[in-house]
Amino acid sequence: FNVKWPFVRYCLLILSSLAVSTAVADKLVYSIHGLPESIETNVQNLLSIDLKEHKPSSLETVRAAYVRGPSIIRRGLEPFGYLHAQITSNHLESTGHLEWNASYTISLGPPIKITRLNIQIIGEGATLGSWRAVRYSDPLKGGQRFSMKRYDEVKERLQMVASDQGFLEARFVQHQVLIDCTQNTVEIDLVLDTGPLYYFGDIHFNGSTYDTAFLERYLMFHSGEPYQSTSL
Repeated sequence: FNVKWPFVRYCLLILSSLAVSTAVADKLVYSIHGLPESIETNVQNLLSIDLKEHKPSSLETVRAAYVRGPSIIRRGLEPFGYLHAQITSNHLESTGHLEWNASYTISLGPPIKITRLNIQIIGEGATLGSWRAVRYSDPLKGGQRFSMKRYDEVKERLQMVASDQGFLEARFVQHQVLIDCTQNTVEIDLVLDTGPLYYFGDIHFNGSTYDTAFLERYLMFHSGEPYQSTSL
């Protein structure tokens, strides 16, 4: 027995050291410097998604996440119009037991700017006065920095106005963003076809004990009138 016990203890020590060596990472925190809060939030969200897909469990996986960082950061900047940002990987360091910090500094550089903006409304509802309000508050302007968020907001507003005014089949027959990376410019084409105008049809009251004439007094619309969502 005196001969076997040291051997068993030696094996246990080896197994213990192997367990420690594989569990070298449990948490990775990203420190981003040089970004406005709104842009950094988007970047951090993308980095968090990457960590969920590639959970760090060893030093190798932590280093791999650190190396992937710049490409993920660049993807997070593109929707805001920054295609030529300089991303510096500062350091990857341990900040405590099984915790790591990955630090980057970003210089945004010049954004891509809108050099041509073509927004058209065609179809039966092209002369609708409500379009003026949308265009007056349009967040997309020629010469301004391009933002995918603003582009999507304009599309959503146009679609909403069409639907509210009774053009329920309105659709974009053209919606494209042409980016010239070398010139740092973007051209936008948005063409909305309103389609036909919908009208209120026959009105029926089902399951009510009240007289139909009494209920009709409270209606804000009548059969044959153009459909408007605010009338419902």
